[in-house]
Amino acid sequence: MVVVEPRKGFDLRLKELWNYRELLFILVWRELKSATSRQPLGHLGYFATSFGTVVFSIFFGRLPRFLPTYPYPVFAYVGLLPWQLSLTL
Repeated sequence: MVVVEPRKGFDLRLKELWNYRELLFILVWRELKSATSRQPLGHLGYFATSFGTVVFSIFFGRLPRFLPTYPYPVFAYVGLLPWQLSLTL
């Protein structure tokens, strides 16, 4: 009988992660492939939404500031975050 218990503390075990790097790559690739297969632009959708957020914050950040206490790029990203997450669902 084998008893599996959680490790104590915070230990990444980078050597073990490096030994299984091929498995990690396959799992990440599978997740990206399945998530982007539902998007019309595929893998470009991930980069387009991030790029759109940067362009959006730069463009509207130059307009008169209506929230002087908050940095506008952070405010814009928080506003666009639900839209970006809805693209991946």
